[in-house]
Amino acid sequence: MSLPIKVYRRLPRRFPKSLGFSKWALDFDGTDDRVEHADFGIAPLSSITLEAFVYTRSIGAGQYIFGFEGDPAVLMAITADGDLYFWMWGTDDASYSQTAGITLSANRWYHLACIFDRPDLYMYRNGVEVWSGFLVDLDISSRWVGENAEWIGMLGHYASGPFNGIIDEPRAYSRALSLDELHHNIINYHDPVRSGLILWDRFEEGQGTIAYDSSPTGNNGTLAPAGGPPEWSRRQKWELRSVLG
Repeated sequence: MSLPIKVYRRLPRRFPKSLGFSKWALDFDGTDDRVEHADFGIAPLSSITLEAFVYTRSIGAGQYIFGFEGDPAVLMAITADGDLYFWMWGTDDASYSQTAGITLSANRWYHLACIFDRPDLYMYRNGVEVWSGFLVDLDISSRWVGENAEWIGMLGHYASGPFNGIIDEPRAYSRALSLDELHHNIINYHDPVRSGLILWDRFEEGQGTIAYDSSPTGNNGTLAPAGGPPEWSRRQKWELRSVLG
């Protein structure tokens, strides 16, 4: 006997081949919640990829998604007017940044990615390029070394830009991903491309104050502050993949 069709959830148009589903993410309070990782010590870098699924509750203040503040120094954020923002520290001891010229909305999921491939930068929303062009013909250098240099949800050195919302599956690569690889990571976020992977916080623990780094680096993070760290958040299993649906 077959079950009524209404028993089943409606699936997104891009139904993945894999059936691995994420169930947890981290909810940041927009005040001082963050995840801290120790320094990486891998600069200089001529290319890097930063990507994450994000769900912001508000637009109107700059919000740091994640990045590296020490070695190397590079980050991805959302500006006060809802634009995607990339920043890096060059080997000439100067900073370089770029906005994508888009407007993100509150209360919806996005997959955001910034790919620096010297000298060019590529910025993506939901797997679609929103800005590309020349940024700087320099490698990414180091700065503020040793200050819990990989932060998620807050700009640690200046204790600013707290993220107000949910972040999941932040990943970094020490190379530039191709567009096909980026699309693979969105659909198969539980089984991403491994080549060049230097950070992958799955946020699947569901409890505790450790965020385990599933990349070969194994640079586990600590949820902070101790008195009230980010909260573990359950969500619908289709939410992340629906950004391409």
